[in-house]
Amino acid sequence: MKTLIVGLGFGQLYKRIYESMGAEIITVDADQSRQPDFVELTTAIDAHPQFDTAHICAPNKTHFALAKALSGHAKIVFVEKPGVKNVAQWTALTHDKKTKYVMTKNNQYRDNIGEMANLGQKMSSVELNWKNTNRIPSPGTWFTNKDLAFGGVSRDLLPHMLSLLFVLAPNDYEAYNIIDKKIEQRYRLEDCTDTDYGKVKEDGVYDVDDNVYLKLVGPNNIIKVNTAWRTDEEDDIAVHMYKGDIKFRSFELGLCPEDAYKKMIDNHMKNLNNEEFWKEQNKQDLFIHSILENAI
Repeated sequence: MKTLIVGLGFGQLYKRIYESMGAEIITVDADQSRQPDFVELTTAIDAHPQFDTAHICAPNKTHFALAKALSGHAKIVFVEKPGVKNVAQWTALTHDKKTKYVMTKNNQYRDNIGEMANLGQKMSSVELNWKNTNRIPSPGTWFTNKDLAFGGVSRDLLPHMLSLLFVLAPNDYEAYNIIDKKIEQRYRLEDCTDTDYGKVKEDGVYDVDDNVYLKLVGPNNIIKVNTAWRTDEEDDIAVHMYKGDIKFRSFELGLCPEDAYKKMIDNHMKNLNNEEFWKEQNKQDLFIHSILENAI
């Protein structure tokens, strides 16, 4: 297998995974301190025209152009959340007949996902929580700049949680409607003296949402999504399931294990020629893009 990794911040995770798989790995990053093979995508493609997989792990604003440039050069292009800016851009990508495009949905490949799915469909309500004590990603950098990231938590943690909706309601997720929401920026850059993820850029920009709540109602139950980079309270990173007002079961999440990413890659390669698989992936990706574009 031959893979291309664009962006070696988060892309380091994929590099480790593909190394464990014995794959040929080509890397691209404008930051030479990360020791990439190439500093720009076009020269990488000139030297290596064909890949089995490619991973876009660069800042959000660059996703569409980078993914589009890989048309015909990779069998599958995985685009990190939140995908691209809007539904129109995603539709333009996925109409391509030369390359398969998909949003990374690694949470769907956790070891306990089957148990979570079977139980969740029997619950009257489910909470999908990813609330951190203090994990604003590198405050002041592109992560907290709306022009570069399109949003904050809404483009970072929220897509991860929404990907679980397709597991909990596999046959009717399109019937879920948002009946309540709250999108807030609770913190400012001057409030960020430290963080558990990255470093603070004191002269940077912080103009994005950092706390998002959605309440969705479907045919059989209610799903609440709570995402926050910072709460100054104990972490709550879990799926909580309720029968009526009684909490029936919780599934602790934590950071997604690398094995889930490997399973995701293997499954997509296995289904490379399964058009029904790709139609379903695109339905899910359009659902997420639609919520991010129209509801946030």
